Parts: sequence; structure tokens; C-alpha cells
Amino acid sequence: MTANAQLKIFGNSAHPDLARHIARAAGEKLGSVILRRGYVLGMASLLFLGTSANVALCWDSLIDPIWTVTDSGGHLDWSHSGNNLIAFERMGADGFYDMYQMNPEGSDVVCLTDYPGLLPQRHNGQPTWHPSGNYIVFQCEKDSSFDPNDRHFWPSEFSMPGKGWNCDLWCVDMHDLSFSRLTNLPTRKTFADTTRTSGVLHSHFSHDGTRLLWSELINGEADLQGRGDWGQWRLDVSKFIVDENGPRLDSTIYFERGAFGDGTFYESHGFSPDDSVIIFSGNLQPGQHQTYMDIYTIHLESHELTRLTFTTQDVWDEHSQFSPDGERIVWISSEGYSFDPDDWRNTMRAEYWLMTQSGQNARRLTYFNDPNHPEYNGDRVIMADPSWSPEGDRFMTGGAFAAGPRVLYKIVMIEFAENAIRETDSYGPPEGFSLLRSHPNPFNEQTMIEYEMPVRANVTLSIYDVLGREIRTLVHGSQMAGHHHMIWVGRDCWGNRVASGTFFCHAPRDDFSATTRLLLVK
Repeated sequence: MTANAQLKIFGNSAHPDLARHIARAAGEKLGSVILRRGYVLGMASLLFLGTSANVALCWDSLIDPIWTVTDSGGHLDWSHSGNNLIAFERMGADGFYDMYQMNPEGSDVVCLTDYPGLLPQRHNGQPTWHPSGNYIVFQCEKDSSFDPNDRHFWPSEFSMPGKGWNCDLWCVDMHDLSFSRLTNLPTRKTFADTTRTSGVLHSHFSHDGTRLLWSELINGEADLQGRGDWGQWRLDVSKFIVDENGPRLDSTIYFERGAFGDGTFYESHGFSPDDSVIIFSGNLQPGQHQTYMDIYTIHLESHELTRLTFTTQDVWDEHSQFSPDGERIVWISSEGYSFDPDDWRNTMRAEYWLMTQSGQNARRLTYFNDPNHPEYNGDRVIMADPSWSPEGDRFMTGGAFAAGPRVLYKIVMIEFAENAIRETDSYGPPEGFSLLRSHPNPFNEQTMIEYEMPVRANVTLSIYDVLGREIRTLVHGSQMAGHHHMIWVGRDCWGNRVASGTFFCHAPRDDFSATTRLLLVK
């Protein structure tokens, strides 16, 4: 086919430069190219539609193989005090969560909250280590059998770690396992009670140990006008003081709706290493649903609010954590996966991403939900709160691995490949749309197709055979700006291996066009 080749068109019109790109890439005459509904038949078609945002994606060579620490465990925190211990939560046979500690490899597991009479024996979890290693603050469900004044209306399901209704903050002294109650929030006790339901989530210490950050539920019954049903939340920062009476909180300041966006849900994630800013997620944009969150920071002196991720109304960004050196942030995102916001527990998928402290150069780290990657095991996976190692070369995290009604809550270790984090610094935001390369090429088992985008856009990446039949759609939906990749394993949409042959990956757009050749050999 020459540059003057005629295009047979069915449906939408073809890109005017398509024939020239195919001819140059193929180096041979192929005859007429058939198009249907804007796709190039006989090649992989990459379509970009729409714009937004300023972040990016990455291939999984950034991390080493992921390994499971324990098949039973949830929210955790890695102590940086020198004791190198992990505090985490685990559900018991009684259906309630307790708090435990273990070594990073999963050994020497010890329960820290199974002490009837010393603290409530209902849900206890979401631990955070004091930098000294001497204290752990955690979330504890109110229990009327422990204190008659702690009766609450809503059932314990609402008080599980990760929900936090009718919970207070407690502290355990690791020297003698003595317990102190840090908050005693009034909450709704009966159906007729007009007191608003209260609660707490996600406490985090400052690195100097003098302050504590957490999320506080201030009205569980708030009418959120269709933006969710989690209640109205805010961020609290208090002084953490230890005196002759034990640990206590003092001089609390609040960051809440109105002064800091139009959010109904504010979830705390921690302090920057210099303790100058706090990082959190929330639905701060007008009308934004509680399940569609972005990542933000607030400067504690100037109160400047900075937005780090820019989702559309269909992406969940949450659980962001600064690296120990403060240069990067790891967080979870549902980017690339659709879900029902009113049934997110049964429909959502979320992976880990990495970005700079300013929100630039975001790159995907994990592919638990992608059948083309080694960490995929068939489960629908929602990753949760990460916690960095003291060295910053890995992080540990909990995650929900669901297969139908069966859900396993595992703790896994994710390690970065040697020099991988530094390598991400060399990739800045791309200047324009570009189809980069595929490798290996020729390929036998699988090939990785790389491309980049300067702005958020809708992307469709499909594979077609030389007869114009659609083989498989690899990507279809909105993606972040930056460097992307997709793996094709040489199979059709039914999982069957396709025959050897030449294919083309073409990226058409109004302002550019690019083509690369794929060769499948057996």
C-alpha cells in the first residue's frame, strides 16, 4: 500500500494519515485497509478521546515479586522506632477485631487487646505507632458491658475498622500494656435519641511524636443529598501529651467542610516527614460522591489546601502515604476500573500507584486485577492502607481478595526493584500523545505496548487480525496522563491462542498519528 492508497470506510471516517503510517511501518504493499466504526481492521487500534489532569502510569518492572506475609490481617502500621515491629488487626472467632503485633516476616504474632476488664472487647483496630515505639493508638468500639454509658444505637457492623462509627481513640503503653482512653465522644444511644452518631478513623502520629491526626465522624445521620451514606466527617489534630496521669490529647484543631472544600468525607493519612503538612483523601469538589475521592494536603501553618490527584466522577483515590524521605507518595486508586458507588464493596477494584510529593509523575505499581500480570489470581482485589519500611525500599499493606462471596483479608509485602524508585524521576510529563514501542518484538508469549498521554483521556486499545476481525480489546476507558503500557498475551477474547502473523498498533488522533508493527511468532 502506498501513501495514495484508498481507504474503504464503514461507519466513522478514517484518520487521513493512516495509510501513510501503515505503509511506512510495514514496508510493503498491503492493499486496501478496511475501517469500521473508527477502528483500523488488521491492527491494534489505540483511540484517545477527551482530556483532563496531569499524572501518569508505569510498567510493573518497578517492583519485585510480591509475597504474602499472612493470610489473615488488615490495617497495619510499621514501627520506625528500631523495634521493627508491625502492629495490625485481625478478626477473631467471635466476629470482632483485635490488635496484634508481629515481625515483618510474619512471625512472633502477639495479641495486644485481649484483656477483658482493661478495655472494651469489641472491635479494636487501625493501630498507629508512636515514633518512640512506646505507645500504639488505635480505634476501639464503645461497649456498654465495659462502661454502661457507652451504649450505642447502630450495630457493631458500623464500628468495624475502616468504618469507625461509635468508636473512640485508645492508647496502649507497650512497656506494661496499660490502656488509656483518649476520646469519649457522645453518640446516639437509642432510636429516639437526637444525639448525632460519632466515631473515629485512621489516627496517625507526627514524626516528632507531639501531635496526633485522625478523622472524626461528627454526624452519622447527616443528609448528604445523594453524595453517600457515610455521614459527615472532619480532620482533627491534637497535641499528644504524656504526664503523670498517662497519655492524653489537648488543644485540638479542626479542618472541616466549608473552610476546606465542600467535602462530606475527610480521611486522614498522615504527616509529611517534616510534619509541616497533613495528607488526606476526600470528596471536596461540589457534588462529588464519597466514594469518588482525591488526594490533598493541608499546610498546618498557612492552611493552604493542595490537590494532588484530579479524578473524574468515577475514580476512588485513597490511602496515601509519604515515603520516609518525603519525596514520593504511594496510594490506592480504582483508575481503569468501573464500579457501583452504592455497592463498592462488591464491585470495586483498586491498585497501588506512586507519585512525587507534588502529585506529578504518577505511575502504577501493581496489577492484582489484571489477568495479564503475574500477581493476578482471579480474585477481585481492593488494596488498603500501605505502611513504608523504615528504609523506604518496600511497604507492607492489607488487601481484600474476593472471589464471589468469599473474601480473604491478607497482608502482603511489596518491594521495589533495585534503583526502581530513582528511575521514576527520569520520567516527566509527556509533551504530547505518542505510541512508543512494543517489546519484545517479535514475540512469542506476550508483548508490552507502551504509549504516553499529556492529559487524561478515554483510551481504547484493541487487537485485530489481518482479515479485519476484532481479536481482543485490551483497554477501554479513561486513563491518567503520562506513561502507560498494556500487555497482549497473543490470545483472543475467548482466551484462545491466535495464529502467528504481523499486526499493527496504530494511535490515531486529530493532532497526530503513529503506527508500530507487532510480529507474533511461534
